[in-house]
Amino acid sequence: GKGCLLTGTGNLTLDGTAAQALERGTVVSYPGINVLNTSAGGVTVDGNMTVTGSIHIVSGSILDLGNYDLTATGASFSN
Repeated sequence: GKGCLLTGTGNLTLDGTAAQALERGTVVSYPGINVLNTSAGGVTVDGNMTVTGSIHIVSGSILDLGNYDLTATGASFSN
């Protein structure tokens, strides 16, 4: 599925077994992101994103940034 999300105050969770795409045209900031998508296509993004909290990517999940940047400011990483 596809989603259009703006800067928010809660963690972004991408969970599923089908490919997911975040379609945005601007830099987006999230306090945390959880990638739990185990599809072969994983999660793709179409723009730069900033995470200010935790980044959790479950084993077997894919976060494909393409040519975009993921800026982690004060973030912690886990998998």
